[in-house]
Amino acid sequence: TGTCLWTANGDSICTAVNNQTNTVIATDGTGGAIIAWQDERAGLSNRDIYAMRIAGNGDLVATLLQGWSARVDNSATVITWTLSGTNEGAVFDVLRAPGSGGRFARLDEPKITRNGMSFSFTDTSCRPGEGYRYRIDCTLGGCRTVLLDPGTSRIPPIDFTLDQNRPNPFNPATVIAFGIRERAAVSLRVYDAAGRLVRTLVDEIRPAGAYEEAWNGTDGHGRAVASGVYFYRLTAGKFGDTRKMVLLR
Repeated sequence: TGTCLWTANGDSICTAVNNQTNTVIATDGTGGAIIAWQDERAGLSNRDIYAMRIAGNGDLVATLLQGWSARVDNSATVITWTLSGTNEGAVFDVLRAPGSGGRFARLDEPKITRNGMSFSFTDTSCRPGEGYRYRIDCTLGGCRTVLLDPGTSRIPPIDFTLDQNRPNPFNPATVIAFGIRERAAVSLRVYDAAGRLVRTLVDEIRPAGAYEEAWNGTDGHGRAVASGVYFYRLTAGKFGDTRKMVLLR
């Protein structure tokens, strides 16, 4: 198409300190190349062999990546990767973009766990029914590279649900969990055994997602209600469901 994929003066394969010598290059079979060299960043007495792959579009991909996986766990995306070797100075950045397209944005303070040479990141901020693209960057020895690009992860939509409150029976408070499959006007109300409204916990439009609401056993004026059987009803769009709970003072 005539579009320049690489920068005008090429891309830096390595910007580490000291000398990089005895460079060799080979095709990666997909329009890019793999470059290897003898590296003196740790000093003349500790020469190592490093390598870097540069993709056909100019992206740098660290060859220290040994393997990776990406999966959806309920409403979260879990990405794991294993390195053939690293040092304590390696810094990872997690970037995310909408699955439908758009720019990658760096996630602030991603929670990355480590077990030896294996690393794991869990994104719990995903929204049901939406897709996300991820990229893991690695900065090592002053050189930042694309470590892996696992593609698009799609979070399955949740159904309309209303769970049993927990704990039940309860004193002094309980939690009610529910799910919304799509954006809808939502109401969650508590009634007594005679069908009288005791407390409105939710009355607003909410996007699709999983929610939890707490009830502390008080009415709409903040007064504690008596022990007994109560009912809570959820309506969301055309969905409606009612469950029973017991308050013991």
